Order: sequence, then C-alpha cells, then structure tokens
Amino acid sequence: MKKISPELEESVFLADFPDKNERFAFHEEQERKWEQLMNIREKAMIEFEALRKDKQIGSNLEAHAVIYSEFTDKELLSSVVGTWDIELKNSKEIKVEAGKSLLHKCERCWRYTDDAKKKRYMKAIYAAGVQRFWRKQRPEDHLLKLAAYSVL
Repeated sequence: MKKISPELEESVFLADFPDKNERFAFHEEQERKWEQLMNIREKAMIEFEALRKDKQIGSNLEAHAVIYSEFTDKELLSSVVGTWDIELKNSKEIKVEAGKSLLHKCERCWRYTDDAKKKRYMKAIYAAGVQRFWRKQRPEDHLLKLAAYSVL
C-alpha cells in the first residue's frame, strides 16, 4: 500500500478501519423501504417454492407474480423478487399471488417479458453485437433486409 501513498500502512492488515461516514448510512426511510422489500420477497419466495414443488416452474424467472403493496418501483422489485413478470396492485396489506408466466422467454437474457416474442428474430443481431443499430431503427423496416441476407 506504500506504493499507492506514503501515508498508508505497509499492509492492509495493519491498517485501521475507516471512521463511520454518515453519508453511506441507511436512514429510517431507506430502512423501512428495504424492510418492506424483504417482506415482499419473503412472501414471494414462499409462493415460488409452492410452484416449484408442484413442478409448475423451474426457477423464479418462469414465475408471474401479482404483488399487493404500497411499493411502486417495479424494476427494483423485479430484481429483488427474481422475476420480471410482475404486476403491482396498490394495497395497505402486503400479499403475493404467483403462477406460471404466460409471457415468452427472451433467448438472450432469459427474462419472461411481453416483448420477448418480438425479439426472437433478433437472435442473430444479438450475436453480431449490433444492438445499437436496432434501437434507432424500426425492426419492421429491416426484416426484409435480414431475409435477403439469409440471417434468419
């Protein structure tokens, strides 16, 4: 560590822990938010395990969850619960209902989303690494070009 800065200890094992920085501490509002998230996750995992036991799903990605709570951040909730096919309903009481997703699986990211079926023709495009081009263009305009080049 001396190579980095002469003020540092000779080894990381000889250094003291840094002082607590309040800037990085969770505040009451954040603690309540994460407590609510973990409560939702716990209830969702119980539902997913029941589906797994009945051989309806193999992983959380295959599940559809209807979550009744006051939580509104769908993207964060999706990553905490482990499925992207979720439906949020506003409720004071936290409740989770789960079933097998009826959406299609994206071959690239394995997420079950409503636009995964539309992306199936883009498998070759993903492999080629030219996603930026497709974000700017309308996919319908380029299907004929793809067929002409025998990419599909």
